Amino acid sequence: MDHITQLNAEATTPTTIRRTRGALADLSRQLIAVSLLTTPNNQMPSSMDTPTSSPEEMVIKLRGQKNPVTWSPLSLNEVRKLSHYEVTPTKDATPTRVMLGLRCSPRKRLQLNETGETISMSPPEKMRKLSSSSNRKPIKLEDDPVPLDLVLNGLSRSQLISVIQNLATINEEVKQKLESLLPEPDLQPMLDELSYLKKNIFKSLPNCRLSSKTDSAAYNKTSVHLSAFKKRLLDYCKQLVESRQWKSVVEFTLNAWNLVKATPIWDNAQHNSVRKQCFKSLSTNCLKALKSADGELEWRHEIKKRLERLRGDSDDLDMCIAYLDTADG
Repeated sequence: MDHITQLNAEATTPTTIRRTRGALADLSRQLIAVSLLTTPNNQMPSSMDTPTSSPEEMVIKLRGQKNPVTWSPLSLNEVRKLSHYEVTPTKDATPTRVMLGLRCSPRKRLQLNETGETISMSPPEKMRKLSSSSNRKPIKLEDDPVPLDLVLNGLSRSQLISVIQNLATINEEVKQKLESLLPEPDLQPMLDELSYLKKNIFKSLPNCRLSSKTDSAAYNKTSVHLSAFKKRLLDYCKQLVESRQWKSVVEFTLNAWNLVKATPIWDNAQHNSVRKQCFKSLSTNCLKALKSADGELEWRHEIKKRLERLRGDSDDLDMCIAYLDTADG
């Protein structure tokens, strides 16, 4: 008994365990060598080729696998169901009444549209006719003449003047005819432009109730619009005087006078210089027109009455009224 316990104790020591493992390893190597020698064609056994996997690994492998798809032949009933959905019939099958109508109707239309000429024409003749038609030049449509007023609208002022001058130099009779046909200048666009500039002057004035609309601050805001108004007025006066339309000059003076009169009167007298310059220019041009015009006595009387109504706005009109008095006397 003591000998057995001693052997058991020796067997459990680390050195004994190490020796036992080494012996088992040698034994396994010998068995493998024997199996390799005894196996035909020196092939290794499958157990040595692929290592064995644990049950847990087998479960994991089986989770990712899918069942193979099995293709079973169709039953007779399924084949009959699919045959009902066939659209294209076989060659041996007889076409139905609907299909006969669909297939025959286009052919009938083509036969009806064909004429004797197309039927009798051979393919080379058709190609020859098509080539000859393609070589034809397109028919050039004659352009309708553009009206004269549309042509004149596209010309500038200098171009129109040169055209009229060229016509006047052709013949003296043509020149006299043109002079008799020339109308008086249209003053309404000029007056509308001056009225628009006058509105801009009042729009630029301050709208605050506490601030004055005639002081220096208000004048500084409207000085630009006042200069534009004066420039346009002087340009129109110069244009009418250069064209020697004396009656239109007087008429323009009387109508533009009211627009100048409607401009603001500033607290500072120096700021009213624009207003005075406009009155001075209108009265000077009016006097020049009265001296140059050879109007009738009735026209002079009418102008004198209208000038006397505007006399209180500026003293510059006194020379025009004085000239009319001397002309009447």
